[in-house]
Amino acid sequence: MQHSTLVGKTIVISGGSSGIGLELVKRLQAENQLIVIGRDKKKLAELEARGVTTFSMDISIREERAAFFRWMDEHYPNFNVLINNAGWSRSHKLVERMSRALELDDLDDYELELKHNLEAHIGMSLEALPRLLRQPGSMIINVTTGLVYKPKAANPYYCAAKAGLHSFTQSLREQTKHHDLKVIEVLPPLVDTPFHANGLPETVKATTPQNVAKETLQQLGRGQEEIRIGLSKVAYLLARLKPTLGFLVVNRS
Repeated sequence: MQHSTLVGKTIVISGGSSGIGLELVKRLQAENQLIVIGRDKKKLAELEARGVTTFSMDISIREERAAFFRWMDEHYPNFNVLINNAGWSRSHKLVERMSRALELDDLDDYELELKHNLEAHIGMSLEALPRLLRQPGSMIINVTTGLVYKPKAANPYYCAAKAGLHSFTQSLREQTKHHDLKVIEVLPPLVDTPFHANGLPETVKATTPQNVAKETLQQLGRGQEEIRIGLSKVAYLLARLKPTLGFLVVNRS
């Protein structure tokens, strides 16, 4: 049984059909009502076959977010936990990009990464907030990355977006501190999923989605507000004590 903080909840989770999100779904399904948001209809159908409620949508589109929460009001009015987990990244060589004629895809890349990794989660949080404030014991859980402390230069847009979500999470936590709402941030390290194909160097050992999900729930049960996992703990300490060294470690090739 999971800790009582996530038992008997109605939980919305984006990006819950693969990676860390899927592992959280597996651990939370038995004792909670889950609604998994995604765009991959095949993966959503697989979850539906396992008894998980799903909703196909693009969280980066404001109108789709609004329609989803209207649907939630009708079907799950007691919704009380939002997990903003979806995300994606590509590596980018900015100098090479500037040395050639700008192409439409070049401009789209940074806009899309900021939209999906930052704006979408802020938008989901703002839609959810008035609903969550009406529910006792509610939560917003934002999944960022240990790279918020020191960015990986090869992934500039992703790191900038996650750093923005880290900042937003802290501000939201401060503004809601007198309400019955917990605002949690999960900061995973490099995780062994296809998402991190362009992640840290091969010399850095990746953790597993299973380990991230397990440790997330353990630390959540202990009341942690910033849940640093594995090498993210090291990144946090280096950023505070040896910031130059921390940046070099993250960006060594």
